[in-house]
Amino acid sequence: MIFNKNKPENLKGKVFFINADKEYLEGKKQNHLRPEDVEKIHYVFTNKIEEPKYSKLVSLEDIDKNEFTLNIRRYVDNTPAPEPHDVKAHLNGGVPVVEINQVQTQYADKFNFDTTQFFNEKDEAYKLFAIEEQAEIKTSIDNDQNITAKRLELGLLLADWWDNAKDEFSTLAPISDLDNSVVEEATIGYLSLSNEKFPKVRKALLTSMVEKFAAIGVLDNFQTAGVFVNWWDNIKYDLKTIMQNGWDASLIPDEYLIEAYFQELANQIEEKEIELADAENQLSEKVENILDFLEYEADEEEGEVKLTPKLAKDQLKLELDYLLEDNTDKERIASLQIEDAAIKSIENNIKSIKADTKELKAELEVKLLIKRFGVDDLKREKQNLLNEVLKTESILNNQVEEFIQFIKADLKNTTNFDNIKKSVDALLKIVKKENPSSLEVNAITKAKDELKKITKEYNANAKDKELLQAYLGKLDAQLEEIGGVITEQEAKDIILKKHFDLINTQLNRYVDNEQRALVAAIENLYSKYAISANALEKSRNKIMDELNQFLTDLKYLN
Repeated sequence: MIFNKNKPENLKGKVFFINADKEYLEGKKQNHLRPEDVEKIHYVFTNKIEEPKYSKLVSLEDIDKNEFTLNIRRYVDNTPAPEPHDVKAHLNGGVPVVEINQVQTQYADKFNFDTTQFFNEKDEAYKLFAIEEQAEIKTSIDNDQNITAKRLELGLLLADWWDNAKDEFSTLAPISDLDNSVVEEATIGYLSLSNEKFPKVRKALLTSMVEKFAAIGVLDNFQTAGVFVNWWDNIKYDLKTIMQNGWDASLIPDEYLIEAYFQELANQIEEKEIELADAENQLSEKVENILDFLEYEADEEEGEVKLTPKLAKDQLKLELDYLLEDNTDKERIASLQIEDAAIKSIENNIKSIKADTKELKAELEVKLLIKRFGVDDLKREKQNLLNEVLKTESILNNQVEEFIQFIKADLKNTTNFDNIKKSVDALLKIVKKENPSSLEVNAITKAKDELKKITKEYNANAKDKELLQAYLGKLDAQLEEIGGVITEQEAKDIILKKHFDLINTQLNRYVDNEQRALVAAIENLYSKYAISANALEKSRNKIMDELNQFLTDLKYLN
């Protein structure tokens, strides 16, 4: 009920009722208004449209006649019509033509779908189903050429709308330096209006889309508005970024960048993953074959045993060790050794494929990153890490100097950590041989022990240094290889493509619902009328006759 003192003359003395309690999305804990429901309420109220079983302008005189009862259903009764049931059809069979026509008008005409393909003629008032199974209904509708053509028409219509709408959509982004041909003051003025621009763009796009799809008829105006509003609400964070930062490459999902620039690399990864799956299947088959060849059976006490490569190799080793004791069955030994080599070869192949895949994925990850943002930030990040590694290296080198300070003059080679360790070992052997009980032996042994303690950390740090230096060394070459950082125009084109795909997904979701409604309507006719009461009774009588005959043959009945 809408009460408003400030209203035009033609609405004075009237109350506008809206009953929207049938139009919502059911939830587990509470129901929700869908975008199309909100849009319908807003549109009907704003334009004071009277719709049957939805809204009505009621005069005070009518309210007075109802003793000023303001129960909404008193004025807008949206109780659905009862489900029609034709008793004659239920008893004698057939589908009422009037109900078929209702389905045709309400659900099928919008798709140019002809429901008569499901029926055979019976008489003027009734038809018979021409199908044997209810499942044929959905299959026929899903594969119907007219429905496919209508869906294609909708897709092309959306593409045509977007071809114009994307220009309006693009005005949400601030003017870039490259595109700005006006004075700086004008640019600042434009940007300050961005918040005002937002609702104007939304309204313009929504209005144009509803007008574009009105003539085609598959979706009503409110459903079309639902398509738009669902899309618009789902991209609100994108819209905020576009308005603040323009066509930011962070808005581009990986799959779009891959499709545009790195499809060949993605294909290589996919091929490796297929190769890996094949190799793993090959390994599973080999494990089963080996265990079958060995006639392996798990002990009952062990319960269910998983057939793994380790189990197969362990069983092979047990069998080989047993046979090699007397070395008599050379043929079987050779067969087992071949199987052992084969399973190890497959495992090595799997390790190699996994390593290749990991390397390709790492390469793709880096290329996606530098395509979006360039190499400067990445260089700073990796250089900071390298500086930490170099700092750790310096600390470790100072420790090494302390460990060997009393014996350094006697060491053969001190150019790097590995050579220092080798030289310490060599010196220790010489000194032990010449004077095993000397204090020098103790000093060298202590140095060796201290070096051993830091070996793991030193090697790991050296590996990190090597990787970081190699990483930094090839960043510029990688950036050049991929054609440089994505440009603003390239980012804009891809982001617009993403948003077209998103709104197209919403459109397909709504059209799918309408197609499912068509299927459900015809399936409902099938459930009601496919089998008549007389047919059921005849079938029952036939079964009872067969049962009685069976019991008579068994002499249970006379």
